[in-house]
Amino acid sequence: MIGEVLTKSQILENIYLEIAIKGMPRILSLMSREEFRPTYGSFDRNYWQYKMIDFSGSLFQTATLSLALAYNYPFEGNSYYNNRKILKLCEGAIDYLPKIQNKDGSFNHNYP
Repeated sequence: MIGEVLTKSQILENIYLEIAIKGMPRILSLMSREEFRPTYGSFDRNYWQYKMIDFSGSLFQTATLSLALAYNYPFEGNSYYNNRKILKLCEGAIDYLPKIQNKDGSFNHNYP
């Protein structure tokens, strides 16, 4: 990249990638990562750790996309790319989603 002129979109992409990778530890800290727990795969820490609410909010599961992108997208400094542990966590998050789905296909977020 030395001497290479970057386009504005390439510069922005690099900035966003850097920010995204720096945020991954926080995303992972929100996830219930112990396989033996019934909450394995949940990103709703208020539910699985603090027990502040009675149900796991489904909107938190959108963090699964960030994990999947980090796993699948190769770029400089991405230690999550092709990392088997990240793949397993992605699978756990995906497997958790049907557990919190209502019988009518809806999901709970703010209220049951």
